[in-house]
Formats: sequence, structure tokens, C-alpha cells
Amino acid sequence: MDPMMTEEDRDSVTVFFRAHPLSFDSTRRTVHVEAWLHNMEQTFLMCHIPDYLEIMLAAKCLYGDARLWWIDIGERQVPSRTWAQFREVMLERYGPLPPRDEGAPARDPDIYRDMRHTRYQVLSQV
Repeated sequence: MDPMMTEEDRDSVTVFFRAHPLSFDSTRRTVHVEAWLHNMEQTFLMCHIPDYLEIMLAAKCLYGDARLWWIDIGERQVPSRTWAQFREVMLERYGPLPPRDEGAPARDPDIYRDMRHTRYQVLSQV
């Protein structure tokens, strides 16, 4: 834990993780991002987590690509680090696709199959 945390903050962290909050693994997607965000909010309320610890604790529950994305990009996208901004960025990144128009062509699930990825961005098509 952060040595700058107060004893009360450490207790809050302990209580939070004893509540067994859901994890969010973007590569598995076993939990929908909206359900995960709701679970985080309910856990924060139940455990009386102070606002300034919410994002740090939620980020500790990210795994896979979501963890790497947050470390590399997410922290810079949410400079003031309010929960509302974190929530917005998570929904933007991992939320559902917008509804499709009736006349629009069906989405090809393999559309990105031939693209080469890095932790930061798609570099080129192979």
C-alpha cells in the first residue's frame, strides 16, 4: 500500500477488498462494463469508501487489456480523477456498440482480424 495513506485509508482499502468486488477483464468480458461499474458503486457505498479512493480501488480490479489500457492511457484521460469521469471513459472504451440502423449492413466480427496491435494503438494492417 501507499506509504502516504492514512490508517483510515488503509482500513477502507481492507474493507473494500474483503467485500470481494467484481473484477473487470476486458479480454474475457465475463462481466459487462455497466454491471461492473454498478458493482463498484454499490461496493463503495456499502464500505463507506471516500471519493478520493474510488478510482484507485476500481483500477486495482482491472485485468487484461483493461489494466494495460488504464496504466498507459486511462490515467492521462482522467486528469482530475473523479468517479464520473472514470465511469465515462470506461463506458466509452468498453461500453456496448450503438444500436444498428435497420438498413445498415451487418457488422463483420472479423473486421479487425488482419490488424497488428500494440499496447498503445493499431499500427498497421499486416
